[in-house]
Amino acid sequence: MPNSKDKRWKDCSRIAEAKRIFHRVNGVEFRDNYQGFDFFNDIDNFINKEQVNVHMYTYSDSPPRYELLQNYTIDNKEKQFNILFINDGNNAHIMYISDVEALTGFRYCNICHRQAFRIKDPNLQVSIRNHMKKCQKNGGKIVKKVILEKFAKPFVPHILSNKTYKYLLANNLTHLFKPTQYYITYDIETLEKKVNEKFGDCSQVIATLVPYAIASTVKSVSGIHSFYFDIRTDDFLDKWLEQLFEEAKQVKKDNKYKDETIPQYFEVPVIWFNSAKFDTSLVFKNLKSKDWTISKYLGSTSITKQIVVKHKQFGVQLRFVDFKIYTTHTRLKDCVRDFGGIYKKGKFPHEFINTNNYMEELNKSEPFPINAFDNQLRNKKLSELKYKEYLVEAVKFKTRWDYLQHYNILDTRILIEPIDFLINLMFKYKVDMLTNISMAQCANAIKYAMFVNQMYLFVAEVKGHIDEDYLNEVINWAPILRNIDIKTSKETIGEFMYNLLVEHKLPHDSVERKLTNLVDTMNQVMNEIVSVTTFTKQTNFNSFVKEFMSIRQQAKADHYDGLSQFAKIILNSTFGGDCLNSEKYSNTKLLSSERTFLQHMMSGFINSTELNDDLYAVQVDKDNCHCNTCLQVAYFILDSAKFWYVNFIYNFMHKAYDMNRMHFIQCDTDSLTWAISGDSNRGPEQLFEAVIKDQQFYDRYKDCVYTNNGKKKILHLSANITLAFETLDSLGINWKSIWKIIYEAGIKYACESKLCH
Repeated sequence: MPNSKDKRWKDCSRIAEAKRIFHRVNGVEFRDNYQGFDFFNDIDNFINKEQVNVHMYTYSDSPPRYELLQNYTIDNKEKQFNILFINDGNNAHIMYISDVEALTGFRYCNICHRQAFRIKDPNLQVSIRNHMKKCQKNGGKIVKKVILEKFAKPFVPHILSNKTYKYLLANNLTHLFKPTQYYITYDIETLEKKVNEKFGDCSQVIATLVPYAIASTVKSVSGIHSFYFDIRTDDFLDKWLEQLFEEAKQVKKDNKYKDETIPQYFEVPVIWFNSAKFDTSLVFKNLKSKDWTISKYLGSTSITKQIVVKHKQFGVQLRFVDFKIYTTHTRLKDCVRDFGGIYKKGKFPHEFINTNNYMEELNKSEPFPINAFDNQLRNKKLSELKYKEYLVEAVKFKTRWDYLQHYNILDTRILIEPIDFLINLMFKYKVDMLTNISMAQCANAIKYAMFVNQMYLFVAEVKGHIDEDYLNEVINWAPILRNIDIKTSKETIGEFMYNLLVEHKLPHDSVERKLTNLVDTMNQVMNEIVSVTTFTKQTNFNSFVKEFMSIRQQAKADHYDGLSQFAKIILNSTFGGDCLNSEKYSNTKLLSSERTFLQHMMSGFINSTELNDDLYAVQVDKDNCHCNTCLQVAYFILDSAKFWYVNFIYNFMHKAYDMNRMHFIQCDTDSLTWAISGDSNRGPEQLFEAVIKDQQFYDRYKDCVYTNNGKKKILHLSANITLAFETLDSLGINWKSIWKIIYEAGIKYACESKLCH
């Protein structure tokens, strides 16, 4: 309620008007015990009731500036309301902004309300005009333009993604090709520091991690050796990085080709397991100094694919990567077990050691007591047998500091054999694993390396009509993705979901546009043929699938878990890589604080993460994206998945089960969800047993459809919900009650919602 030429508000009048607005928005009279406006829960209700767009700005004091924080908007509404949000750590204050330009020094686009222009820019009007032309065309939204290849070329990622192999192949020198086989591993040990800091009403940080020890193992031509630093040494992370660059000089030399004219990768791989979210973030603040700097960042602001750190004097580059990108294992000891490790992971009481007691406890000479290994998070204790194994190792060291050094170095040493195992297996197919950023990329390269036959394409432009007598559910069978307008009314989304929205003060009775996975085509039926595209029979990947299935079967017969796991990962990773858009990982810029502030003013800004002093990883959404993958393969895979769904449902489920007691929920390329009205006296473990209508038909064909005892087989189905419950039960939480509520809510929503009929 700003003052105007026509009216100036008195304080009492403002209060009275505010109470009237409060009643209009919340439906109740204002009370003295009102706790205040909860932005997180109340803002959507406010903008929908008042039909106003709210733009929130904030103030930053380093350096002093005002910037746009968030937009809360409704489509096709022109009424704007600008507020300034100030948080002093204990209290939050909101003030009305009468003139955004005067306060911020920027003029914002009045269509998208995200792009900002400096008022003092001499080209202000031209910049605004050019931007608004594009903004008006897209309604203020970023609409990506797909850039296709100008000329058709073969999709051969195993050649084009590796500059060394491409050069050697062109010059008939492929016999010289070798993998990157020398590298450095590392591991950081951390202490838990309890902070219990609150950020608003909904976020709280209970503890932070403080690094106190770090170790590395170097594999070079001369052999394998390790080094270690801990918190007792001043600036120990800097000392570790200095040593790391010294060791990297020799590793770089060992990986080089003798012929300097061959294009090659000079970055030295620095590898650890599960470091993407934790370990690398702990050394971020040390990765930029007078001697070295971060030169490349690949990933998003939440997940790091790789970081390249360059030494300013020597020119040596370290490429930090997480070994988990090459494997599906979630635990280091499982990875070591399956991929030929010769060492076992050690034992250390991580929860027992913290920032308050680490010096006192680690200075002791006796081994840790057995209760020090208790894991409260997982509600687990160390067995007597494993504790005896720990004691055998612990007595070899004078102090617990010495044992910590042994444990830390061991965690870096046990990775050598698994890494070498995968490097050698990949190289059998002329793929250099450490030059790729994921297992999917490696698998895709192997698949197309074995793809030797040509695929011919014939396109005929025709027009035709499908008679209604031939239209059936299969033609438009799910998954059907539609970007449709959905009215969040009780009649459309059902009483259960509608009451849920009302109860939590979420927007309802409004139109929302959502990309939705539908069973019903919403009256959009494909009955006109515009063009027909035909391909030769898709058997070109048979050799790839047969070879790796054969490898896996033989490995399982020989109890060779590592090779079996490798074949499984390759098969699972390869399909889908043809249509994977990984450009988002390269849309992260490294910027100074000032450049980051300016990026916040751009319409393509997504978010930013502070890496260290005056260095931020800023993720942006670009206007263009490139498409140079073999999309037709992706469509073949989706069509194949759809065929097996249709085959299973119409030729087995409809004949074996009572479909009046089952309701389709959703499906994906490798999963299918049904709501089942089974025996009310039994739990989810009953699966389909209570809805079988033709027991003879079911018994005859069940082995052709389902797997045995949950063991997955190709082109078979596995229902493993009971296995999931057993795993969840180990956490000591009553998950069955939680899942029962979710299960019943899902059925109720599915039965009431018109979207699923």
